[in-house]
Amino acid sequence: MKQEPRANGDRAPDVHASERLSPNPKPSQSQLETDPIGMMMPWAAPAEKDMRIRLRRCQTLGSSRATSTQSDTARTLLWIAAQAASEWTFAPGSVSDLREVRNACAQLFLAANAFERIEGRK
Repeated sequence: MKQEPRANGDRAPDVHASERLSPNPKPSQSQLETDPIGMMMPWAAPAEKDMRIRLRRCQTLGSSRATSTQSDTARTLLWIAAQAASEWTFAPGSVSDLREVRNACAQLFLAANAFERIEGRK
């Protein structure tokens, strides 16, 4: 960044101070982890983190599908699945409890699919 000479005759530096700084070092692995599970529960075992990430995906999928479905019954089931997944994403529980919640959400998704097909034929 070039600057004009100053009033007293001294020239400003040709390079802005921010351009002289060395580039940032590579971020550490912990800085790269931006998922909420990794940030809020860094002590969780890998299997537990995996189940919680899956529950978060269930919450996202359920809420996005609920907003776009035409079936009232399917919408209700999808909101229930999204709410349950949301509640259990950070709730204390064992891996087997989290797996059961995920399976229940999957069953609700299947039921919502069925109602969407049935009510779409009306």
